[in-house]
Amino acid sequence: MSKFSLLNSLPLELVLNILDHVSDYETLLKCREVCHNLKDLVDQTPTLQYTINLAVAGQESCCANVDSPAALLDALKRHQNAWDELKWSRQSRLPMRSGGLWELYGGVLAQSDEKGGISFIRLPSDLRSIEEKQWSLGPSFPCPVRDFAMDLSQDLLLLIEKPHWVGQTADHTYRLHIRTLTTGEPHPEAKGGTILSNIQTFRDEDTSYTIQISGHYVGVLFNSVHVDGTELVIWDWKTSQVQMHLVGNQIRSFSFLSQAFVVICLFREVDDGDYVPVLLIVDVEKETERPQRPSDVQYSFSFHFPHLEEDVHQLAFQIQSDPAPLWQAHRDPRVPFYMDKNNSLYVVSLWVQVEDAVRCVTTLVPSTTFLACINGVDSKDPADHKVDFVWDFWGPRGTRMIEPAQPHSIVWVCYVYGSKYVVSETGENASLSIKIYDFNQLALKRGLSTAPHTQTTASSAKLLQHDVSLGQQTQYQIFPTLLEGGDIFEEDVQTFFPYRSRTLALPFNYKCSVMCSEDSIIIVDSRLDHREYTLLTF
Repeated sequence: MSKFSLLNSLPLELVLNILDHVSDYETLLKCREVCHNLKDLVDQTPTLQYTINLAVAGQESCCANVDSPAALLDALKRHQNAWDELKWSRQSRLPMRSGGLWELYGGVLAQSDEKGGISFIRLPSDLRSIEEKQWSLGPSFPCPVRDFAMDLSQDLLLLIEKPHWVGQTADHTYRLHIRTLTTGEPHPEAKGGTILSNIQTFRDEDTSYTIQISGHYVGVLFNSVHVDGTELVIWDWKTSQVQMHLVGNQIRSFSFLSQAFVVICLFREVDDGDYVPVLLIVDVEKETERPQRPSDVQYSFSFHFPHLEEDVHQLAFQIQSDPAPLWQAHRDPRVPFYMDKNNSLYVVSLWVQVEDAVRCVTTLVPSTTFLACINGVDSKDPADHKVDFVWDFWGPRGTRMIEPAQPHSIVWVCYVYGSKYVVSETGENASLSIKIYDFNQLALKRGLSTAPHTQTTASSAKLLQHDVSLGQQTQYQIFPTLLEGGDIFEEDVQTFFPYRSRTLALPFNYKCSVMCSEDSIIIVDSRLDHREYTLLTF
């Protein structure tokens, strides 16, 4: 008797019970190829289809959800179809407050007001059963708030207090106050104290900040124009211990990559006194807490960019990804699924000056590209504590490099979430549109298998009180992008990492910025006489 016959002789309930214990979609897809009976069983069982479709959508299941498998599968398909076809369920407007500070993270949009308070709104999702919630804190904070960061999943709010430069209490210490996001009280999990401190050795009232939270880590980049005044400090906020402290103005930006790794954008000096763009990935848990230069770190991986033309002047180097790798979704039994953190995209922007023009080259890098290179290194070899990856090794096949006609905003920087990247574009007759790039490879492969390379649908929606005909066209880019040499780079730069994109036409002709979260596209109108957010909710 063949193995197939033995399998077919088993009771159906037993076969289903066995398949229910298969947790990964790849095994289920292989089971479909065994025989027609298994294929039909997998295709007709909602539990198994839900597992497969979760993986394709780049989502994780919320274990606390009590809905039936059929209901979960239906909700997932409606959610993905809405994003694929850009059919939001509702739109709303939110006034922009005048406090000058804002943050968008974990599905929460926060703004400061002129009195020093902060208002919060948990963005809703009709398709994921998330209700809108609004609350406010302050202005009676323990300090004047210079900047802040937040994480709803940990009920965490971090407030930056800048140094008191003059007076009887004058000092050079920056303080991060650890509070709860819902009440503003000291956070109960901050066992090492509710204030993190960093002493600046000089006075710089123009220092700016970049703050990121990843689980029990918080990183702050203090950007200063003073020589070697820029500092990147990473703490364990629960213990108040410094994990890593880097100094040097070659540091331009950073983002967490995993529990141990952080990616740092550097302009690294080479032998001839020139500087080259490098992404330095450092093992935070293995570094000293004492201040050191990036060149002195012991455990690092350097990802080099192509050589620039000699007369190209580098201006800025930024990296952005959202959410952080240790971020956990706010557990709610009504929410069926949420984004898989392993399906994340890093947007690396290199701003340069070529003759009299300022230009931006955007490199889109999936986290898997970085991690595959790192995991391929033999960590037992002492010589591998510092590893260099030349561009030809990691870039051409593992990234997509573009020079957009209209780069993303340098202020409204929440333009990436998960595998999606959004940017506004200006077309003919000053027409405005939003382009959404999606680097989810499983969804792309499924789309290619079920549709031609260019699929066009038509629909209409009401946006900003205008009737808009949305020429929604999904494009699958599976061919290389070429940036010709002799312009920004010395040689031709070809990149191949595939993506799909969709364009959404907007009904106005003034410039705006665009951001995204897990359940929303946020259109930012920052004109002085008309400051507001428009939320397109999925």
